[in-house]
Amino acid sequence: MASGTGELNASAVGPRFDLSAFAAVGAGAIAIVYPVYLVLMFQTGNWILGTDGRPGVSDFLVFYLAGQLALKGAAASAYVPQLLHAAEAAVVGHGFSSQLPWRYAPLFLFVTAPLALLPYVSAFLLWIAGTLALFAGVVSRIARSPVGLILQASGQDAIEAAALGFNVAKHKLAAFCISAFFSGLAGAMLIFYLGTASVGTVVDIAVGVNVIIAAVLGGRRTIIGAAVGAIFLIGAGEILRPLGQLSTFVVSAVALVVILFFPGGFMGRLLQAGGRE
Repeated sequence: MASGTGELNASAVGPRFDLSAFAAVGAGAIAIVYPVYLVLMFQTGNWILGTDGRPGVSDFLVFYLAGQLALKGAAASAYVPQLLHAAEAAVVGHGFSSQLPWRYAPLFLFVTAPLALLPYVSAFLLWIAGTLALFAGVVSRIARSPVGLILQASGQDAIEAAALGFNVAKHKLAAFCISAFFSGLAGAMLIFYLGTASVGTVVDIAVGVNVIIAAVLGGRRTIIGAAVGAIFLIGAGEILRPLGQLSTFVVSAVALVVILFFPGGFMGRLLQAGGRE
């Protein structure tokens, strides 16, 4: 009888509003809208190609042209800034002041040459998809390795991991050293590419904060979570751009709400909902 009364009272209250589920649905909607937004940008000449159908000025233009020069037997021209810039201006269809130099080792031409065999748009999309798959595969391999599992256990409960016999301090130190090595390597490659070094070039607090927010929003304990969080941040920023500086406040407020109400992030919420079903 008491059980029936409890069920009656629960049904009388009505459905409970789940803020975390609402935020997850909103994030999913933005993740779906953003690819549509990119398609619209492409059709209007604001992404990959310009309004005249020519490639826009972007970093990938250098990779594509270097590959074309290698296929023509003129790979050395890619290392001559004047010749490369002239080729870039010819492909774009107009002159531009920014410099897009080729500063990579000749062996890298074996990667760009096959891309140059494809149309520019196909090569661009293949480059994006290929690099994303490569990064995801490497991160997934590390996360599923014995060391990766120990690091995950240490992040969730360091005391319990230590009780199981794992050296938590050693593994955390190793993870810090590896991340510092790759961060330093990326910074060195960026300086080599730009040809100049300054504190503002390689140290940007906003970028670091956005990376952390993207990882927390998407889900720190999932491989795809960081990508989902990044899509949310970029998509929300682009969609809310007409609001000006207010868009940053709106995106930050949504991120704060998500972090407060479900720390597991979007993917954590979806996985939790799937487990309940």
